[in-house]
Amino acid sequence: YSMLPGVDPEAGLRMAGALFRFWDVRGYLGEGFDRLTGILSRPEAAAGTIGRAKALHALGTLAQARADQDLARSALEESALLGHRLGGGRVEIWPVSMLAFQAFLAADHERAQAMAERAHALAVEAGDEAMQIRGYCARGIVAAIGGDRTGGWSLLEHALAIARRLGSTWGTANVQYTMGWV
Repeated sequence: YSMLPGVDPEAGLRMAGALFRFWDVRGYLGEGFDRLTGILSRPEAAAGTIGRAKALHALGTLAQARADQDLARSALEESALLGHRLGGGRVEIWPVSMLAFQAFLAADHERAQAMAERAHALAVEAGDEAMQIRGYCARGIVAAIGGDRTGGWSLLEHALAIARRLGSTWGTANVQYTMGWV
C-alpha cells in the first residue's frame, strides 16, 4: 500500500484502513500511525473515496490511542463527513461512534453525548444491529460517566444482549470490556 506506480491508490487506502485493528491490538501504534499518515499525505489519496474515509477513521483511532486529541478529532470528522457523502452506513457510523469516545476522552461531555446519540440513530436508521452495539456502548459510557450509572449500565446491558443474540464474540467481548471499564 505504498502507492508504487501501477498500484491502485484505493486498494492501498482500504488495506491501511483495515490494518489499524492489528496495529492497535498489537501495540504497533507508531508503525500504524506512520503508515497511515504517509499514505494519506500522498496526492493520489486525496480523492473523497471510501478508502480515504476508512484510512482517516483508522488514523483518528490510532491518534486517539496516542492521546493526540486534535488529530483524532480532525481525522474522525473528515472520515464521518466523507462517509456521509458516500451514502452513510458503517463508513459513517464507525467514525461518528469514535467521535463520541474522542469527545469523552477530551472531557467534552456535551459533544460526547451528541455524537453517541447520532451514532446510535444512524445505526438504527441503517438497520445495522452490529453497529447499534457501538451506539449503545457509546451512549452507555457517556451516561454512566456523566452521573447516570443506572441508565448507562442499562444501555450497556442492551448492547451485550444484542451482541450475544447475534453470536458476535468480538461484540460480546468489547461490550464486556466496556462494562468492566465503567
